[in-house]
Amino acid sequence: MVSQLKWLKKSLMICTVLCFFSPGFAQPLYQISLPDREILLYGTIHIKPETIALAPELLALLNEVDQVWFEIEAMELASAGLLMAQAAQRPNNDLQQQLGDELMLKLEQSLAELGLADFPYEQFESWFIANLMTMQKMMQLEFSSEYGSEQQLKALLGDQPINGLESVEQQLALFTKLQQELGEQELIKNSLDELKTVAQQSQVLLHLWLTADLDELDLLMQDSLTDYGYQIMLSDRNQAWLEQLLTPELADLQLLVAVGAGHLGGDQGLLRLFEQQGAIITALTAAAKQQAEQQ
Repeated sequence: MVSQLKWLKKSLMICTVLCFFSPGFAQPLYQISLPDREILLYGTIHIKPETIALAPELLALLNEVDQVWFEIEAMELASAGLLMAQAAQRPNNDLQQQLGDELMLKLEQSLAELGLADFPYEQFESWFIANLMTMQKMMQLEFSSEYGSEQQLKALLGDQPINGLESVEQQLALFTKLQQELGEQELIKNSLDELKTVAQQSQVLLHLWLTADLDELDLLMQDSLTDYGYQIMLSDRNQAWLEQLLTPELADLQLLVAVGAGHLGGDQGLLRLFEQQGAIITALTAAAKQQAEQQ
């Protein structure tokens, strides 16, 4: 999966995309070694072009994995889009009242430009509309969630169970909280502004990904989110995931943990949190090794 300018101005694209990388070079992949367990930590890309493959360093290690952990488990991952649409239904038909006539007109124009003129947007929450517009824009740039890291990994793993660190319902509740903090007008305004710079922002993400610069990516996330948004979207979730991955039940296992790349870097990222637990961290791809050498 990672985004309010404070939330939606940059973060929807960052949290939804985080891609444009070269096979076997840029993908963040680390071995986390603790006294009682080994964790293969992979920073995923939720939406990307079809032609981009998973890191060969990751593929070479899949047979050594005892358990696999994604942000959400496999069955929920397959139905995430439907669950999101169901959760985003507005309880009443008040979108125009929330946005006002002028902003509603701009929204309708943008939806039409994106090929979504027939989409019944009045029936959905603003966070869903904003996310849909970002996804549609990325699809026009030949990106697709169908080829995201999680979907590719899921196909390669076959019948191997995929555990979830949280539920879809927990993830969707975060969007509602952020919408309540920002307000629907600001959310939609920021989203419409962001559509104008998606291609440019993708190049920024391209550079950060190609250099495996996770700390710089974390700074971008901080700039894109309010303090509250950063806390609930990243810090709190990272801490909760860490606690799950350190439970006694998972001792003596080799785990593959595949979560959005935005969760790895920074002072409150998973790499730092594992380091604070005494873990030895080894970079496994060329770009990740280069970043480690520079620190």
